[in-house]
Amino acid sequence: MIREGEFVILKKDNVMKVVKVRKGRKEVFEKLHFMLDNAIGCPLGSIFEVKGGKLNRLEGKEDVDELLVAKPDSEDDKNNQFFQTDGTSQKLSRDEIMNLKAQGVSGKDIVEHLVENSVTFKERTQFSQAKYKKRKMKK
Repeated sequence: MIREGEFVILKKDNVMKVVKVRKGRKEVFEKLHFMLDNAIGCPLGSIFEVKGGKLNRLEGKEDVDELLVAKPDSEDDKNNQFFQTDGTSQKLSRDEIMNLKAQGVSGKDIVEHLVENSVTFKERTQFSQAKYKKRKMKK
């Protein structure tokens, strides 16, 4: 179990940081600001997401890595060559996305909203789809 005063490893992608768990202390890691209070009492190796400045433990198989798995395509002849990169393929505006964040919607759900509202997502290659999701999860 994670206890106050112990050291834990924070990991996001390939970046790691060792911090001492202290109740009420704000941590800054990879542009995220949060407190480790909710980690106290959780098993070692637990996976968390930052939501509203607090840690929320992900239960069971609910993991962001499943977003990165490319889904099988029936077509192998997809090509991203002719897509416009001017931002017009996304139906959600920046304000709508910020509103979702303010409502406390998880990062995973926001990425799924972005995918659903992208005009070109389904036409992308598997690799491009996985890359798109990974890039959006970083934000």
